[in-house]
Amino acid sequence: MRKIGVMLIFVLVFCLGVVSAEVTVHNYSVKGAYAPSDVLEGMINLSISDIDYDSKLTTDSGKEMLLGDFLSANGIILSEVCSPSDCSGSYATSASGSTAKSFSVSAGTPISAGFVLSGDNIQISGLSFDIASDFPIGQILPLKIQFFEDSTWNYDIFSDEYSQKNYGCYDATVGVPGPPIITSSYCEKISILESGSLRIGAKVDAADDKELKMVIYSDTGGASVADCLFNPSSEEDCVVYPEETVFDEGEYYFCVEAEEATGYHLYVEESSGTNCGFIYPNAANMVRDYGIFVKTAKYADASLATISDFSSYLTSAEDLISSRYSNNCSDDCILPLKISGVSQSLEISNVAITYVSDDGDGQENKIYPLSIAPATVDYTGELDLELLDFELSDEDEDFVLYLGSTKIIDKKLNILPAPVINSVYPTNPPAGIPVTFYADIEFKSNATLSYKWDFGDGTKETTFNPQVVHTYNDLKNYTLKLNVSAGGNLTKVATFQIEGVNPEAAVNATIANKRKSLNNAIKEVNAMPAWYQSAIEKTINMSYYDDELKRIEKARDSAYDEEGFLKVAKSLYALDVPATVYVSDQSQSPLMTDLNDIDPEPVQMIGGGSSEENLDGYKNPILRWQSEFVDSTISIEKISSVSSSGTRSNVLVAYSVSVTPNDVGESYFIIGKDRGDLYFKEDAGARKEGSSTAIILESGETKNFDFYYTGSEDASLFVSPKLGVLVVNADIDTTCNSNNRCEKDLGENSDNCRHDCKPVWRMIIYLILALVFVLILYTVLQVWYKTRYERFLFSDRRLLFNLVMFITNARARGMSDDQIYKMLAKNGWSSERINYALRKSRGVRTGMYEIIPIEKLFAGVRNRGAKKKALAGTLPAAIPPKMGPPVNKKIATENRQQIGRKINKAGSRV
Repeated sequence: MRKIGVMLIFVLVFCLGVVSAEVTVHNYSVKGAYAPSDVLEGMINLSISDIDYDSKLTTDSGKEMLLGDFLSANGIILSEVCSPSDCSGSYATSASGSTAKSFSVSAGTPISAGFVLSGDNIQISGLSFDIASDFPIGQILPLKIQFFEDSTWNYDIFSDEYSQKNYGCYDATVGVPGPPIITSSYCEKISILESGSLRIGAKVDAADDKELKMVIYSDTGGASVADCLFNPSSEEDCVVYPEETVFDEGEYYFCVEAEEATGYHLYVEESSGTNCGFIYPNAANMVRDYGIFVKTAKYADASLATISDFSSYLTSAEDLISSRYSNNCSDDCILPLKISGVSQSLEISNVAITYVSDDGDGQENKIYPLSIAPATVDYTGELDLELLDFELSDEDEDFVLYLGSTKIIDKKLNILPAPVINSVYPTNPPAGIPVTFYADIEFKSNATLSYKWDFGDGTKETTFNPQVVHTYNDLKNYTLKLNVSAGGNLTKVATFQIEGVNPEAAVNATIANKRKSLNNAIKEVNAMPAWYQSAIEKTINMSYYDDELKRIEKARDSAYDEEGFLKVAKSLYALDVPATVYVSDQSQSPLMTDLNDIDPEPVQMIGGGSSEENLDGYKNPILRWQSEFVDSTISIEKISSVSSSGTRSNVLVAYSVSVTPNDVGESYFIIGKDRGDLYFKEDAGARKEGSSTAIILESGETKNFDFYYTGSEDASLFVSPKLGVLVVNADIDTTCNSNNRCEKDLGENSDNCRHDCKPVWRMIIYLILALVFVLILYTVLQVWYKTRYERFLFSDRRLLFNLVMFITNARARGMSDDQIYKMLAKNGWSSERINYALRKSRGVRTGMYEIIPIEKLFAGVRNRGAKKKALAGTLPAAIPPKMGPPVNKKIATENRQQIGRKINKAGSRV
């Protein structure tokens, strides 16, 4: 009954806490502008009431911090703001106990179970239970149990299965064979999950049968963690095991090296993004990525899950009973288990806990599901946001900060394109010796940077390149502060810990490292094609560095006083020897020529064929001819070097060309470099033509040749016949894409793309003009017909005029057309002439259809005049005019037929 009451009180308190939990933000101030990787700055004034102590402050970009840790970082005394005061959660049994209990575990969501003991002054003497689960083989830790808020048990049995290859930053799809594996140790930084064993290897071109050594270093430095050997010609990798139970989750340096010189070339990839590869031990100079991989062992399935030793957890149980319950379990003590892992069904059974209390021996055999009322926090005041230690990036421009699920800050931040300081080298200079310090900077703009160096020993200096010479005089630690600015707000500040070390030891170690780096570079050059080895050596000046190191070594051995030793150190630290020489880029493809790379002038100089001053019109024909008639393969290798300070330099570009022209007549392979800048492996018949180089090609014959030049810029290459055989056509306008859409932003219009941009308005105007023309032509034809017909009826037009005027005046006097017709017929007028005159007097059509009623307009004018005269009484008497001579019907018929034929002929023209 007592347990039920405690449980009800617990549930009531928990529910009240949930209901009353509240966050109130009174105000906040946040700095608005930041450089990349700057820490958020500002203050927030808020009140929090009954908020879970384990709540998190989170951002949309994934940054987070526990509320308790944030309060502690701000100097808040947690016992004054936590409930209970020790900031620990309160447990209660959520159901009755049983000797065996199944629990459903969801990934990412811990559950709680526990044991209940009763009595005073309890001393636990024994603890054990069995577990059974159903989780499968997997990469993620499948089961984890925290005992009594202290000790943790992890399932640590691994299978023989491994994960996929993890190359770190290296992109296996674009890597190419790079440096030879001779004496250098090439490394790649890779993050791994916890694992009981690792398979590690390197991607090389299998051109040897020697073993390679794989070595693992911790990212904190020091001795190697593990190593193994494998033969790439027959094996892909080798297996290493940890010194203790597992390899902890985290970042490691995985390296490949050879115990003797090999013919292997390690795959390498360079990109403008993040690089994780370096030559050991210069982990600060990550300039590219190497094809080194690791595979982590997968956890075995649940069939092997068991906890064999519980003795280490007894102390944790007694500590909890002492600290939380003061050894008084008269009202019960709960010993909690926190269970987490992948999704699974877990059963706990055969519980056996033995203990001694004031009541004598005790025993517990039940497991209980537990509910937790987390500790809560009540606080009002200001908190420093900088103590969150949230480094900002471009994805934080729309910055939102949450406490639990409550948004407490919403601020638009300005992430400036300021420089980023990655590292400073070296960090362990010899005391008393001038040393050149190099800064590794990332900056996207081309603006000039200023570098303000505060060395932490009272001296400061400003430079405009990322290096400076400085002397630390004492064997102690310093804080170097570097301010890099592009002007205005584009400024970044970083600090580095510098340790002044013993000069003699530093000089000896530095000489050894630089000699090793130089020897490695020499061996890498010797492994490259012999025909341009000497060019690499000359460009890098290998002999100079070798002589200088020999001179420094000799000077060191003969230095007897401090002054002589300082001179040795100055020379040594100023010598930036090459550390590696490698193929930085490699490609093979057919001849790919851009139109802008074609210069017809050298073709004209060697083959003639054109007298034109402007040869640009030949560019397109040359490109089309090359595409149609030339088969080719062009292989390109770019050679680069990296110095011991991490400085990268371009050495040379080597070409291997195979070209076959298939058209008749000779043609020319043009290289857009001066002949004096090119070095050929063998005589290829190359000749100087202006500022370019030309090689004559014969039709149908394959020409193979190799050449190189120093530097890194690509050379323009193309093949052309004599200009005289090319047909120079007007440039084809490719603006129109014929997709039935008029895209004016692409330059399409009705002039260059009639298919897509139809000239609708222009067509409408043309149609209107055509209609007007037809209308005028028809009207002229109409008038012509009417005139000819009238002449046929009235050879004397005065008769027609008199007749029309008679009809007009008669109508004006009120006579009808029938009366007028009878009167005229009685006076001998023919019906055809009467009808024509009646129609004409009214303006009615007397011949062809009238589109423009010209006759009607004239008739209207006449009729209005006659009406005015009638009203005025000035009209003459309605005396029918005398009829003219009779119409010859035969002649009339012939005239009508002739007029009809002319009308038809005129109509056909229209």
